[in-house]
Order: sequence, then structure tokens, then C-alpha cells
Amino acid sequence: MLSQGENSVHSSLMGCSTRNLLQAWSTRNIQTGKDKASKRLTLQQAIDSRDALAKFILLQEKESLIFDLKDELGKSSDGERFQV
Repeated sequence: MLSQGENSVHSSLMGCSTRNLLQAWSTRNIQTGKDKASKRLTLQQAIDSRDALAKFILLQEKESLIFDLKDELGKSSDGERFQV
């Protein structure tokens, strides 16, 4: 798993406490109707959950970067837009 320092960096980037981040990675909250239950994940399930979240975040960052690049490349030197 990650070191305490790495967990602290990740949680600060996500705007939550390290404790909340670790809890999110190690448990699954289930709600059926009005009933709520919390299930502890196995180590492999926790790793899979962490990896899925990382892939999602990286995909969002990539799409944002591509959008920004297309936006910047679509501007001429005088600030007018042209089609890319």
C-alpha cells in the first residue's frame, strides 16, 4: 500500500482527510431502501478500487488537458479563433 506521506498528499489533492480517504479505499457503503450497511473490502478489492479511482482521475485530467490544448491551438496570434 501507500506510505503515510503519499496518503497525505493524495488526500490533500482530493480535499479530504487521510482517514476518510483510507476508509473510502477499504470499505464499501451499500444502501438498500432505508437500510445502510458498510462492508470491509479484501486487500485485492481495495487495490482494485484504488486503481479504478486513479484511472478515472487520470482520464478526466487527460480530457481536460486535451480540451485546453485544442482551445489554445484554436486561437490565432491576434486572439481570433480559427478551426482546428
